[in-house]
Amino acid sequence: MKGMEKKTYRKISEKITLTLAVWLFIITALATFFSYLHITSIVTSLVMENLDKYIEVRSDRESQVFRLATKNQQILAHRLEWHLKNGLDRVDERFNKIFRKYPDGATREKDEIDNKLHPSYFLPNFQKIDKATKERSIIMYDFLDRECFLSTATFSDCWVADAWGSLGTLLEEEVGYSAKIPGDFKNMDQIWMQNIIPENNPNLEQKWTKTYYDPAWQVWMITLATPIVVDGKFTGAIGNDIFVGQMLDRIMKFKLSGTKNLVINSEGYMVAHPKLQDQIKQSDALLKVSDLKDKDPLMEKIFLTAKKELPFEKDDHDGHVFDLGSKDLIAIGKVKGPNWYLVTLYPKSLIQTAAFNSSRYILFFGCISLILELFLMMRLLKEKLARPLKSLVTTVQQVSAGDLGAKVTMRTRDEFEILGDAFNEMTYNLGISRAESHDAMNKAIEAARVKSDFVANISHEMKTPLNGILGMTHFLNDTNLTDEQRKYANLITESGNSLLAIVNQVLDVSKIDAKKMELAEVEFSLNKLLEDVYTLNHFVAKQKGIPIDMESSVTEEERPFVGDPDRLKQILNNLISNALKFSDMGSVLITVNEVGRSENTRRIRFVVKDQGIGISEEAQSRLFQPFTQADMSMSRQYGGAGLGLYIVKSFVTLMNGTVGVKSIPGEGSEFWFEINLGFGAAPQSIAPPVVIPTTPKVTLPILVVEDNFVNQVLTEALLKKLEYTSKVVNDGQEAVNIFEEGKFCLILMDCQMPIMDGFEATRQIRKKESQDFRIPIIALTANTENDNRQVCLDAGMDDMLSKLVKVAIFKEKLEYWLTQSQKKL
Repeated sequence: MKGMEKKTYRKISEKITLTLAVWLFIITALATFFSYLHITSIVTSLVMENLDKYIEVRSDRESQVFRLATKNQQILAHRLEWHLKNGLDRVDERFNKIFRKYPDGATREKDEIDNKLHPSYFLPNFQKIDKATKERSIIMYDFLDRECFLSTATFSDCWVADAWGSLGTLLEEEVGYSAKIPGDFKNMDQIWMQNIIPENNPNLEQKWTKTYYDPAWQVWMITLATPIVVDGKFTGAIGNDIFVGQMLDRIMKFKLSGTKNLVINSEGYMVAHPKLQDQIKQSDALLKVSDLKDKDPLMEKIFLTAKKELPFEKDDHDGHVFDLGSKDLIAIGKVKGPNWYLVTLYPKSLIQTAAFNSSRYILFFGCISLILELFLMMRLLKEKLARPLKSLVTTVQQVSAGDLGAKVTMRTRDEFEILGDAFNEMTYNLGISRAESHDAMNKAIEAARVKSDFVANISHEMKTPLNGILGMTHFLNDTNLTDEQRKYANLITESGNSLLAIVNQVLDVSKIDAKKMELAEVEFSLNKLLEDVYTLNHFVAKQKGIPIDMESSVTEEERPFVGDPDRLKQILNNLISNALKFSDMGSVLITVNEVGRSENTRRIRFVVKDQGIGISEEAQSRLFQPFTQADMSMSRQYGGAGLGLYIVKSFVTLMNGTVGVKSIPGEGSEFWFEINLGFGAAPQSIAPPVVIPTTPKVTLPILVVEDNFVNQVLTEALLKKLEYTSKVVNDGQEAVNIFEEGKFCLILMDCQMPIMDGFEATRQIRKKESQDFRIPIIALTANTENDNRQVCLDAGMDDMLSKLVKVAIFKEKLEYWLTQSQKKL
């Protein structure tokens, strides 16, 4: 791919960008945006002009009923004053015909009077009923009956009251209104009388009350009262009540689409608000706009603007539109009479919507232009962009599928051709790299396999002579030796065991690195395991004069623990062995506690604490790495291959646990780990070891199948010491042949042998033996891992023994299986 001739390219952006920029920018951005802004300005002016007219007309219409009430009362007040001045004849006769006194002491119209046609009248129980009172009451009653009947067609009612306490009303829809008034009712204390008495109204003018709640009628109302003056003296009042509930509902309901109406009086009290009606009622119509400045500050701003720009003291104009910087235009009109400000909130979003609707035709034609432009662009992009991309994508898919020979072919003379050439060169180099990587991976896999096989083989080959060394040393110790000779024999045994421990550690590391280490899931007793660990390390601790203390708060429950007891025991032995190795004084403390629990598991924390040399903080960071010690000089002073802690961490990790260390140089170390242990499937106890009461009597020989001469001698000697006879063969084929010729009570089978290994020999023997008797076959092997044990069982063997097994265990296994075979005979 190298050495290609240099070509001249044109940028693809030069083919498309110019057309895209001109059409989109000119047609869409300029035409639509500026036309929209212009129409918005025009619509805003029109809306404000029409809204100004609307609020003036609406305010004037709402003021009509109040103007009518004002004029009507002025006329009625003059007529009532005239009647009161001229007096009345036959006062007592007429009074007694209409009124009577009731049990509460008050005087009211008689029951037979129909209040739907005639007024209802009340004189309190504290008012003196003299001739003047009677005359005044008859005149007012007749006035209501005769003059005020037409007022009820426009207003809620018509009423009169004198300055001494009497009260009369004409309300067509209310029957027996005076009967609802308490006998000691004082009309002079009411808001509509207090509003006009001379003390509060020196000029004796007509006055509107604030909005208030009348408990007798149980409605919200507003009242216009006109003072009655006879001979220059305040005599009473005439008035109309207007039920404002329906009026305010109408003001809020009948509004411009999308707007909101509300009412504020001239003193700053809220009269009507679509969202605050309940709050207004609860405050007895005393909710001030200043109380809403935290919740709705616009209300106070509206009121202050209305007081400043539209005061009721001036009569220049009745409405105006304001822009107070909020999301709404504010239209304010004056409702004269009660001095209310009618406010309409007109959302500016309506103007924007109207402007958009007005400019939709421009947008429509702009969209048509864009469609045409897009059509032209699509053809251009299809020709200049889509086809090259499709070719490139197809080739990429072929390469991703594994075809590194696929090539991109383009002659566009632009960036796509550059991209295609670069891609082709990349796939060429990728093919070379993949081939090299594949070869390297195969070599790495083969190297790992060779390493694993080598470690397994070298382990087996080392264990075989070790078996001879340790076994022969054992027999040597049983002979008559001098003290010096026995000392040397013990040193040989100790050195052999140390070498065996290193071999086992290397084998474990090999399995860990190869991801072949598997954990068992069996039931076990934790307390029994701890006892075994203590017993195993007690001898070494006693030799060094360092006591081992073990404290466990974990109780054995009905169900046993489930896990890998062998690996757990190996972890604890490694940690305790290190603690003893690096301690010359003090003690070693092992603590076991339960730190957590779930439905199926218990989390157990193990701690091994010593008072040894300690570990520096820098050295702690590399403790759990393979072939590593805190200080390389330690390997010379204390020995060890530096594999123990790596194996500990690996086993704990496999158990989904955690491990750590705390240490201070010169004071000691504390190693800890936490793991989860499961529960057994059913309640049961750990079965005690089988005790064979007597040694079985054996007359037949034991067949030993072993290819190594040293192991042959060692096994024969061991059997002879246990008073068994034996027959030795060198491989599996000989074992099969001799099994057919003679009888044996048990077979000790090596696994790795020339000609025929132990597994195949076992399978052959199982095929040839009779159904009446199954001869016990015990594997003798240097590899005692769980997976190898299963291979032995699958081949037909009954049990497995290590070639480095102790005499007591060897004896126990033989006696058990010989006893089992005799039971079957």
